[in-house]
Amino acid sequence: MPFKCRQNPPTNQIQNSKPPPGADGLGPVIDLVGFALAIELMRLRGGQRIRIPHAPGADHWLCTSLGAEAARKLGWYYGGSILLVPAGRSTRNVMRDREIYQLHQQNASAPQIARRFGVTERLVRQIVSSYRRQPAQPIAKPVSAVPGFNSHQITLVARRFGISREAAIERLNQSA
Repeated sequence: MPFKCRQNPPTNQIQNSKPPPGADGLGPVIDLVGFALAIELMRLRGGQRIRIPHAPGADHWLCTSLGAEAARKLGWYYGGSILLVPAGRSTRNVMRDREIYQLHQQNASAPQIARRFGVTERLVRQIVSSYRRQPAQPIAKPVSAVPGFNSHQITLVARRFGISREAAIERLNQSA
């Protein structure tokens, strides 16, 4: 029995599957829809390739989850192409760690925090300890550019979204 090859997809599908230049991170998405909605997109479809329609309908998942205006902007910029949404584990972990530390500051116990986030008590203690070990900075400088984030965490956010540290600091301050 002869071996049959799969047929090649139509050429228009091949051409439309390439993302536009500079679409390797969420930097352009953040510029289009804002930091909070980019994080929500990453939470919903992180680690997946999604096809962005030119004009998403009112019942499209982009409209229902991000809003009609954000979906329209994404359709305008990425319409007809495929966007690889970063998984964003490091960014989510940074935000989770920040919230864990804030709960600890509000006198929540390690077991309560661990149950809430689905992590071990040991991890909660390690996160709290890492925040406590942050070196004190001179009085002339602010303690942190973003309250609750250390320098390394800000750098992780900047790298994940392909933006500068200054832009990450600005966007984290806006979302706080």
